[in-house]
Amino acid sequence: MRPKANKREGFTLTELLVVIAIIAILAAMLLPALARSKAKAQRVADVSNIRQVGIAIAMSAHDHEGKYPWQRKPPEGSYGLDKAWQHFATVSNELVTPKVLHCPADKQRPIAETFNGPNGLFALENSAVSYAIGTEATEGNASMHLASDRNISGRDNQRCSVAGITNAITTLNPFNGGTGWTADTHQNEGNMALADGSVHSFTQFQLLEHLRNTGDVGNETGAGAYSNCILKP
Repeated sequence: MRPKANKREGFTLTELLVVIAIIAILAAMLLPALARSKAKAQRVADVSNIRQVGIAIAMSAHDHEGKYPWQRKPPEGSYGLDKAWQHFATVSNELVTPKVLHCPADKQRPIAETFNGPNGLFALENSAVSYAIGTEATEGNASMHLASDRNISGRDNQRCSVAGITNAITTLNPFNGGTGWTADTHQNEGNMALADGSVHSFTQFQLLEHLRNTGDVGNETGAGAYSNCILKP
């Protein structure tokens, strides 16, 4: 007589629900960690991009007697131009590719693949730029910012005598309310490339502390004494 084969029982409904619950718990534990890891990777890439932007601006100044693009009149410079992309376009030879003008965490803006063409920087203009440009930096002030993540707020529609720009500048006075990072790209943090060649990741507190120590005397007295001008895209 042939022995009966053991009949394999399937999962009961209770067991299946337990397995699903375990998977859901594991996913809930892992997803935040994966999100933080992705945000950190984007932040590292952003630092690399903004460092290249700062180096390009510094190289351009080195080739023009220490004068930054916003201190030189067109076509050699961008003095008087009130769009951020125009200032970056001035250093296109040093940038090599406009892709570095895009922050990986900036999901609201397209990437300019080239300088020319329908998908190029000259066509997309500010819509393809993730960085603001520091239009008040001058030779000898190593603490001033050359570029910054665009998620920065301050007093808009101001002037910058250094760059010859009126009604388009944002001033970053650390003693006035409203100056700081927003959550547009990074969560209330951001990166800045300084004239000394360094790049810093600042929290809200660190940003205000930095702005208080740039040595910028501003364009006027009183509340504007710490203007720390920046041109946002």
